[in-house]
Amino acid sequence: SYLLLYDHAPGWQGVRTPGRLVVLVTLALALLAATGIDGALSRSSRFLRRTMPVLLAATVLLEGLGSTATPTAPQIPAGVAGAPGPVLVLPSDEFHDSWAMWFSTDGFGPLVNGASGFVPVGLAALRRDVVGFPDAGSVELLRRRGIRRVVLVPAYAKHSPWQDAAVKPVAGLPLVRRQERDSVVFDLQLAG
Repeated sequence: SYLLLYDHAPGWQGVRTPGRLVVLVTLALALLAATGIDGALSRSSRFLRRTMPVLLAATVLLEGLGSTATPTAPQIPAGVAGAPGPVLVLPSDEFHDSWAMWFSTDGFGPLVNGASGFVPVGLAALRRDVVGFPDAGSVELLRRRGIRRVVLVPAYAKHSPWQDAAVKPVAGLPLVRRQERDSVVFDLQLAG
């Protein structure tokens, strides 16, 4: 039924994730619960009508005291912190790009990486075209696009196309490579 609505009903193509529909269900359940409580209170004693709202509010507050674990955000790599943009953080994939977006909050510089519900065609092409980084073709492509810095996070690059990028030869390439604590920074000399 969701696909039928998605394909034919106006506005449903904006709801890309069916899980977002739970908001409507939650609202309906809250209204149903409020109606039930109102009906129960209208038929109860005066004492119950005075204490029930307090008990219900206390129940909601107690439920909110849960002990849900909160994960620790990854540390921002030294090469990303305050970097002049645009910056490409490697590895770049749907998982690590969400971390790269987190890293970019340190100064909010322009970032090439990105993640949402889908991969834009341009980002997919860029990932494909820089698999050999640092090589002449990928460096030239990045320079033409105005990307000033590539930051490789070796701890995340294992089992990715960029796992050996930190040790590949860069002699003759228009870039400077340096180790910056937990990351390898490639500063590209822009074309022209």
